[in-house]
Amino acid sequence: MLIKSILITLCSLYSGYSFAQIEPTSSQIQIEDTRGLQILSKVPVKVAALNWDIAEQVLELGVVPVAMPNITGYSEWVVRPEVPSSVQDIGTRVEPNIERLAELNPDVIIISSPQVDLIPRLERIAPVLTFETFSADHDNVKAAIQNFRSIAKVLGKQAYAEEN
Repeated sequence: MLIKSILITLCSLYSGYSFAQIEPTSSQIQIEDTRGLQILSKVPVKVAALNWDIAEQVLELGVVPVAMPNITGYSEWVVRPEVPSSVQDIGTRVEPNIERLAELNPDVIIISSPQVDLIPRLERIAPVLTFETFSADHDNVKAAIQNFRSIAKVLGKQAYAEEN
């Protein structure tokens, strides 16, 4: 038992991780996305939205993402809400420029089902949240509302989302 205790202490000193902190702290955000429970250490400030529906929701919440794909196409097809000029275009929704995204150093990357295969690469940059709105397997309206509320929670905009 003593050896096990010493090993745990050494491992936690070596890794810099405290085994005592298993439960999320009050400043952390717990959110259920398509993959299950995700925990963020804080409300993200720099948000990358890798799909138009995600970008639209982030913008509707009054948050300007640092990056999104194909802004020209979005501006032509979606139009509103308008994309501020400060948002960086990172390529296409299917093949975003990973290097450019990493340079922007987002606090969180929010994606939808077309980007699921990119998760391992994206997680090297920042925490990734996945929200699937459109699917034949669920009620799309209900999913859209739930996803909007979840994104609002992540961004610290719950009250704003409920008011608007």
